[in-house]
Amino acid sequence: MTLTKRQKAIVDQAVKNNEYATIESATQQMKCIVNAMKTGKILAKVDHVSTSGMTRHISFYYIYKGRLCSIANTWIGRELFDYTSRANGWTMKRFYKVQGCGMDMIFNTLYNWHYQLFSKRLDYSKTTKYNTF
Repeated sequence: MTLTKRQKAIVDQAVKNNEYATIESATQQMKCIVNAMKTGKILAKVDHVSTSGMTRHISFYYIYKGRLCSIANTWIGRELFDYTSRANGWTMKRFYKVQGCGMDMIFNTLYNWHYQLFSKRLDYSKTTKYNTF
């Protein structure tokens, strides 16, 4: 699988922003996350909801070689989050702190990531319904 120009730019930014990141490791992370998004192997877990319901702590994972890998712990995940957080004022630790109301916060975050990775709007006919576990 080859990366698009946009995806390569995110990889380059991740390497630039982190002294421990290498092109090879960041490229591998990008390929894993892109593949997981294309195949619907992204999982989300709402860790905490504030009493007002306006803030949620959400952990996102992808499946790689039968293991659950946290997106927040990847350089690419941090870069993707940085793009979406600028407009929304969100913060990230081991989870994504998403604020707002009147929206599906998991869908909104994944939709923003999809737009960042593929530079196009999500085709709703190709989305799969997600289950609650």
